[in-house]
Amino acid sequence: MRRNISLIFILLFLVVFSSFAQQREVKPVQLGLIAEGLYEILEGRGARGGAYIGDNCVLIIDAKMTKESVEQTIAEIQKVTDKPIKYLVNTHSDGDHITGNRYFPETVTFIAHQNCRQELFHPSRDGKPSDWAKPELAPFLPAITFRDKMDIYLGQKKAELWYFGRGHTTGDAVVYFPLEKVAFLGDQIFVTRPQLIHSYKGGDSFEHVKTLTKMLNTLEAEKFCSGHSDPVDRQTIQKHIETMKTIQEKIKALVAKGKNLEEIKSEFQENEGRLVEAIYNEIKKSIRNGDDVKKSLGAKTLLLPTPVWVIGSYDKEGKPNVMTCAWAGICCSKPPCVMISLRKATYTFGNIKERNAFTVNIPSKSFAEATAYFGSASGKDVDKFSSTGLTPIKSDLVDAPYIDEFPLVIECKLLRTIELGLHTMFIGEIMDVKANESILGEIDSPDIEKLKPFVFVPGSRDFYRTGEYLGKVSSLAKKFDKK
Repeated sequence: MRRNISLIFILLFLVVFSSFAQQREVKPVQLGLIAEGLYEILEGRGARGGAYIGDNCVLIIDAKMTKESVEQTIAEIQKVTDKPIKYLVNTHSDGDHITGNRYFPETVTFIAHQNCRQELFHPSRDGKPSDWAKPELAPFLPAITFRDKMDIYLGQKKAELWYFGRGHTTGDAVVYFPLEKVAFLGDQIFVTRPQLIHSYKGGDSFEHVKTLTKMLNTLEAEKFCSGHSDPVDRQTIQKHIETMKTIQEKIKALVAKGKNLEEIKSEFQENEGRLVEAIYNEIKKSIRNGDDVKKSLGAKTLLLPTPVWVIGSYDKEGKPNVMTCAWAGICCSKPPCVMISLRKATYTFGNIKERNAFTVNIPSKSFAEATAYFGSASGKDVDKFSSTGLTPIKSDLVDAPYIDEFPLVIECKLLRTIELGLHTMFIGEIMDVKANESILGEIDSPDIEKLKPFVFVPGSRDFYRTGEYLGKVSSLAKKFDKK
C-alpha cells in the first residue's frame, strides 16, 4: 500500500515537473517580417527586438539576454542577408534588452540615449553593484550616445533615434524608420499587462504620458513595436495614454480623500499593484514638494483670458448690427492690424464679406449686460440697437457702424480673409482709433483704469473685470537683468 502511494506521488511530481518545464521552455529566436527589410526579433531569452537590413549593413534593436539567444539572432539574420551587423541600438537599460550586448562581436557599434548609458552603472533594484563597471564589459557599452535626435544612415536608408523624455526609465529611445513608418519603443508601452514604470531608475508615469503624446505628435509612424507586445497602431497608443490618465486621476482622487497606499491598491486589479504604487508615490512626492501637477485638458480653446470686443457691421440692406467676439487680438504693428475669428453661421460673417469693413467697439463694465446680449442674439432675428437703446454711428472712414456710447472704437478695413476650419479669420487694417476724452491718460492714450474694460473666460463663459496694477514692464524686467 505504501509502495503504491509512493509511486503515485513520484508520478504526480514527474507530471507537474514536466508541465512546468514545458511552460518554461524557451523557443528559439525567429524573425517576424514587419516591412521590406525590417523584422521583429522574436522568442529567445529577452525582450522583443528588431533588425533593419540597410543598403550596406544591418542595424539591430536590443540584444536579448543569453549567448545562445544572441547566436540564434545572428544566425537568423544571416539567413536573410549577408550584410554585416554594424550597429546595435539599446532602447533602454533593462537587462532583457541589453545583457546580450556582451555576446555580439566587438565590431558592432553600440548606441543608446545618454541617460541609458548612465543608468547601466547604477546599482540594481536590490542594491547590488552593476556588472557594467567591469573592465571586460567596456567594449559592449554604448560607445555612441545622443541627447535629442540622431540619424543613422545605412547607405540610402535611414534610421532615426528620438528621445521624447522620461517614462519607463530616464533613457528610453525610440527607433523610427520613416520610409516604413514603423517605430520601436522598447518598454514604453505594455498592451497585455499594466504599464511598468521603473521609479528606481527615475521613471515617471506622468512624464510617460507626456512622452508618448509628444511622440505621436512628432512621428508619422503607423505601426509601433515594443519589447513585450505584438505591434500596435496609433489608436492603441492613444488608448494607452487615456488609460494611464484615467488611472492617475482615480489615484489622485483617492489620495485627496486621505486613502493610504494599501486602501488605494484594493480599488484596482492585483496585477496593477506596481503601477498604482508608482503613481501613488509620484503624487505624494509632488504634494510634499508643493508641486501643482499639471493635468492634460486636451486640445481645447482654454486660453485665459480673451478680450471682449463688439464687432460692428452693416448688412446688405444697410441695417447696422453688432456681435460680441472673444476670438480676437492685435496681429500686426505696421500696418496696424487686428484679427477676429467668426463662424460662417454668424450674421456678421456675411456682413463683413459684403462690406469689407468692420469696427471694434470696446465696452466698459457698465455695458456688460448689453455685451452679453450682443453675443447671444442674432442680427437675423432682432435689431440689437433697438433692443438695447444704444446708438449706431456711421463711420466716415470705413463702411461699418460703431457704438456711440462705447468709449473706445477701432475702425478697420478688411485686409485679408483666412479660412481656418470652423472659424474664419478676418484681418482688418486699423484706419483710426476713436476714444472718449474721459478715458484718456497723460500720454493721450486710453487709460485702462478709466476705460474699465472686462475680459472673457472660455470654458466657464464668464466675464471678469481687469485686475490690479503690477508695474511698468521695463521696471519689472530689471529683476532678471544681468549685473
